[in-house]
Amino acid sequence: MYPAYFYYVAYTGPFTAFMSLSFIHGYGKWCCIVYVFVILPLLDFLLGEDVDNPSKEEEELYTASFQYRLPLLLWLPVEFLLITKAASLVNRFHTATCWLSSVISVGLISGVGITCAHELGHKLSITCTLFSKGLLLLSCFGCFTIEHNYGHHKNVATESDPTTARRNESFYRFLFRALFGVIRDAWRLENKALRRRGYSGISLVIGNRVLQDTFCSLIIGLAYCFLFGWKAMCFFFAQALVAVSLLQLVNYIEHYGLMRRRLANGMYEPVQVYHSWDAPHKLTNLMQFKLQRHSDHHMEPLRPYQLLRTWEPTPKLPYAYPTMMVVALFPWLYFRRMNPLIPTRNDCFLNN
Repeated sequence: MYPAYFYYVAYTGPFTAFMSLSFIHGYGKWCCIVYVFVILPLLDFLLGEDVDNPSKEEEELYTASFQYRLPLLLWLPVEFLLITKAASLVNRFHTATCWLSSVISVGLISGVGITCAHELGHKLSITCTLFSKGLLLLSCFGCFTIEHNYGHHKNVATESDPTTARRNESFYRFLFRALFGVIRDAWRLENKALRRRGYSGISLVIGNRVLQDTFCSLIIGLAYCFLFGWKAMCFFFAQALVAVSLLQLVNYIEHYGLMRRRLANGMYEPVQVYHSWDAPHKLTNLMQFKLQRHSDHHMEPLRPYQLLRTWEPTPKLPYAYPTMMVVALFPWLYFRRMNPLIPTRNDCFLNN
């Protein structure tokens, strides 16, 4: 198990993004993108894999440790400062390359911010809930926690889950299905919860958190417009689009082609570790707060990221997330690489 300070290596991402914003001209403005998609995969190859699991003593000692929670909480102010700096910058320097590099670089960091929001959203703490909400509002995807916690975890690896990719489904087809499905399911889940609490009529619409969060993100965008100009507002929404697209790209990778069996009673089999793809690569596991140990997260959603375990029956990705995201943009290449790795049901039972 890694000490808490190891996870601050994730902040090399925002650092390179700030560096990218410092280079108005020249190749330096692409340094964050090169760092994520070129340097990180090379370092992963050199540093090897992480297959160690926490001991029982470590689980008892660090289950509710604030020192591991702090790196997640700090992401909100860092991301806010980064978006604000970039919004001010693109409003003054509006060349196409400056705009594109800034949107992608900041969008990458906001994408990791959703990862932090995802982890904080599973915590039973008001502080964690507020910080999670703040990160999601900056990426204009406040509905994520509702659908993820009450929809995705229940329906994962079934046809009812909009964020489980089917075998031979391209990312581009998946993206639109997932975006629409998450918003639709979050609205339905929230409406159902409100009806149980006695809401009806117009209060059912006004009280829906999906609408409230959308309104809050619009207010943030308008605030950037008021402070820096309309180009800054457009940048804010563009970086959010990149962040949400990256989230769906990760969703696409995490469960591609893995489906639960329907039992004789019509119900689906319980979620198992072989219904998610894992990636054991050491550095990117630190950079993404153990998100790549995804199977254990689905087995125990409340287990803190620092205590997530790796399991032998879990299907393993051939590369870490940054490389897999690039490969997924080319469907023929992705299918060729991934389809042979999809375990059959017999494989799962034999390994289990």
